[in-house]
Amino acid sequence: MKCNVQGVFKNLRYRIVEIDEEKYILDMGNSIWKIIFPFLHWVLPKPVYKIDNQVIVEKLKVPDGSQPKTISTGTGALGGLIGVVLASLIRPLANMFHIPSTPLINFIITIVVVIIALSVFVYINTRSKRKLTAIVDYNHYPRKKLWIRLPSLKFFFNISFSYLFFMAFTVVPFMGFIETGNIIVFIGSIFCL
Repeated sequence: MKCNVQGVFKNLRYRIVEIDEEKYILDMGNSIWKIIFPFLHWVLPKPVYKIDNQVIVEKLKVPDGSQPKTISTGTGALGGLIGVVLASLIRPLANMFHIPSTPLINFIITIVVVIIALSVFVYINTRSKRKLTAIVDYNHYPRKKLWIRLPSLKFFFNISFSYLFFMAFTVVPFMGFIETGNIIVFIGSIFCL
C-alpha cells in the first residue's frame, strides 16, 4: 500500500504518514539497533499512532519554504576533490600525529569514543521524543504496527553500498588507530562513525 510521508518539523525521529486519508505518527527511532543496522527497518515492524486531530498534525508538519537546502552533486564532488588535495599535502606531516601509546590504550580510547557516540545518539533520540510529546502525547492514541517495504531493488543497493562504505571507513581506520596510534586516522574514523 502506498502512502504519503512527511517530516516532523525539526525532529529526526518521527514522520507523519498519511494512509487512506488517515494520519499517523511513525516512530523511526524506537530502537538503537535499527539505526546501527538500517536493514532492520524493512525486517521489523514500526509503531505508528493514529492522530485524528488535524490541528496537531498541522503543528507537527514542516512549514512551507523551510525545507533545508541540499548540497548539489557538483558541490559534493568539489569538496571531495579539495579533500584529496589537502590529504596529499598534509601527508608529510602524518608522522607528527602519532601518539606514543600501546594498542591496548588505543583500544580503550576507541571503545570510549564509540560509547560516547552512542550516548549522543540516545540523547538526541530522547530529546526528539520530548519535543514531540510537548506538542502531542501520542501514547494516548491508537497504536498499530507498520511494515515498511523496499521501494525498489536499486534503493536497496544504494543503501547497502552507503552502509558498507561508511562501515568500512569507520572500522578500518579504528583498527589502524589501534595499531599505529595515528590521531588523524582516528579523527577520520570518528567523522565516518
